[in-house]
Amino acid sequence: MNKDKPDYLLDGYYETEIGVIHVYCTGDSLEDCVRRSIKGHPDFGNVRIWASGGYLCADKYDVTQDIYKMLEQIKEKE
Repeated sequence: MNKDKPDYLLDGYYETEIGVIHVYCTGDSLEDCVRRSIKGHPDFGNVRIWASGGYLCADKYDVTQDIYKMLEQIKEKE
């Protein structure tokens, strides 16, 4: 992570067949956190997500719709 700027925090959850899974991730940006979440949570992006995010504090704003848009772009590139 780049220490010249504050960490981005992503805090949320998603539903699976076995229940709700909590996601908490830090990174350089929302996209960095989304990519990390995909790697750490194989179902992330394939099911309904609720998340908030921001620099230094994850409760700044709802980023759920931003994540869905980003997931589409990431999947198109891969």
